[in-house]
Amino acid sequence: LGNGVDYAYQAGVLPEALAWAPGTLSTAAWRRRAVERGYREFDFLRGDEAYKAHFRAQPRPTCEFRVAAPNRAARWRLQLWMAGSRFKHWMRSGAGSGS
Repeated sequence: LGNGVDYAYQAGVLPEALAWAPGTLSTAAWRRRAVERGYREFDFLRGDEAYKAHFRAQPRPTCEFRVAAPNRAARWRLQLWMAGSRFKHWMRSGAGSGS
């Protein structure tokens, strides 16, 4: 909870309880609590799972920050991580498929 927003991310469910729709029930309870406490928003956080659309969630872009210590090894690890991230993005965009 914070700044008028109620946040929820990765709730777990026992498979044998799925018949009772615990995800839907708990989300409804969280939303009711947020309204009762005067919160203006309920944020499911990242991900585009279908159940979020059921609750009319609107997607928003997310930001990611990486910070490295001011030493050569930390900067090298950060550069390596960034290169891998760019490569994954390139592959997912279809540029790496050769078509």
